[in-house]
Amino acid sequence: MKKIFLSVTIFLISLLLFSQNFTGVKIFVFDNDSGLKLRDPDNPDRFIGYEANLLQSFSLIGFSVDSNNLRSDYSLPQYPDILEYGAVFIVCGHRSASSNLLSSQDIITLSRYLDNGGCVYIEGNNIAEFLNANYVDFLNQYFNNFLLNNGGSQYSYIETIFTDTVSTFCRQYKFVYPSGTFPDFSIDVLGNYHGLGEPYYFPFLVYEAKGKLYRSTATAYTPPESKGILYFPGRTVMSTTDFSAYSYPLQGTKELPDSTKNILIRTSYLRDILKFFGIGRTLVIQDDGQVAKRTYELLKALDQNKIDYTYLNLKETENYPSYDYLSKFSTVILYTGEMGEPFILPQDTFSLQRYLTYGGNIIVSGENLAQSYGVPEQNYQKDEFPFLAYYLWVDYISSTYDDIYFTADKFSIYASNSYTSLIKQTESTSSNVDYVYPFPRDTFVTVNYYLGNLKESTIAGVNNIATTHRSVFFGFPFEYLDYDNLYNIINVTFTKFFKYDLKFTTLRSNENNIKNEDPKKVGKKTKILYANNKIYIENATSAKLIDCLGNTIKILKDGENDISYISKTGVFFVIYKDKMNSLRAYKFFKM
Repeated sequence: MKKIFLSVTIFLISLLLFSQNFTGVKIFVFDNDSGLKLRDPDNPDRFIGYEANLLQSFSLIGFSVDSNNLRSDYSLPQYPDILEYGAVFIVCGHRSASSNLLSSQDIITLSRYLDNGGCVYIEGNNIAEFLNANYVDFLNQYFNNFLLNNGGSQYSYIETIFTDTVSTFCRQYKFVYPSGTFPDFSIDVLGNYHGLGEPYYFPFLVYEAKGKLYRSTATAYTPPESKGILYFPGRTVMSTTDFSAYSYPLQGTKELPDSTKNILIRTSYLRDILKFFGIGRTLVIQDDGQVAKRTYELLKALDQNKIDYTYLNLKETENYPSYDYLSKFSTVILYTGEMGEPFILPQDTFSLQRYLTYGGNIIVSGENLAQSYGVPEQNYQKDEFPFLAYYLWVDYISSTYDDIYFTADKFSIYASNSYTSLIKQTESTSSNVDYVYPFPRDTFVTVNYYLGNLKESTIAGVNNIATTHRSVFFGFPFEYLDYDNLYNIINVTFTKFFKYDLKFTTLRSNENNIKNEDPKKVGKKTKILYANNKIYIENATSAKLIDCLGNTIKILKDGENDISYISKTGVFFVIYKDKMNSLRAYKFFKM
């Protein structure tokens, strides 16, 4: 996995604003709106294509035609060319369900693409009705949706779209929709075909019409690997409302115009979708004035958790990244170490605050940030450093805790993991651990403490869910933790708190997920899949499992073959004959 190591100067930051790319990932946008237009929510005096604001948000995240990692066209790539793309976004607009929204060849191509681990997002107010009438199996099996209602005149003139409050797919959004215009007319309502719940099926957007909420206009699906022939290794998202029509009615940063707020919150929403597709980078900012090796074990923990990251080492007086740069990342890790004074300045937090206001995640680790800017015995947010008080929700008490052990509060997300329920520093730090307390949240309250083991009133770590962002604060530096503790703190934070699926990786142009099929080695109408210590075989003969030395491990049959009892790990091959009696091989890695 390639990493980008950058020692940032102001000059380099300005260059990276235009050159930041996602390693090995390309995205295809299928502009399938047939030239139809909608009124731009950012400028009501003009009309735009249904793909316009989607492409704009992609560019802010780091995907653009100029960067050669995004392509937009009026037709879908043929198989196997489509496998070049980690995700395919299909924009159908307000086209009628009676029109040919997708051809039979498109359906075949998309099915094969999903069977090889690709990810598909599709939107349009009549897309579910069209698929239900023409390709119902594709709708049911690949999106886990059925058409609950085709909208008609009863559900017209939609005014507001909300995040489903019981869904964990994305943060809490509220979008104003252009009531009375073509995009909101006759919006399809989706139902759960297989009856699966999270983490496999997420109904995550609902809309308001005539004072009621109707579920659901947007869903996400990742099929359980235990479902045999129903399983495919890709992921899907379907929306029956249009991304480009969303505007943001809530108050955000006051100095920003409403049109900019619309852009930023749509981009936040797109980051959530891309994260679900396994396309989301993490930015590591080291700001302790030290050399790069100080964060070696943190970067190692990210590597071993298979988290893509970009690393920035800021020394002493260098400026922090701008918001435009930060917006490309789903998560930021800010490491300030154990220095007596942090190098982060109040003005450095300006871009971080905007990033969090518009949908970011952050982890802060260090002994100096709270110590330098917190006010002991001053327990009112308005009197504290705003970045600590309003974005990390941390109230600084003191920096006097000198024990090397901490224990997770019994209600904490960290308590259920044996390596994070009790953690220790490998040695005491010179400036002592910051002792903090969380300010109470007004809504969406989730607080997880790390407590001093011998002094349970001492809190050394806090994490909070706010309306727009999630934050984690550790009053101790990562570099002094036992490595197993550090590895698992990263794992639990990303999976339990930030809702990452670290086992899933989307297709890449130069590196495929090891669980995905290799299309060059699988014969036509033959399916070989490996997942959860099971090999699924369809339409193959003379199949056997061999190791990398050529030793036969097991003779395989059609259907599921359990190999959980095999203790060996490493590279394995399934050797078999396809329907054309040609000898084939399927390669996978067993952990």
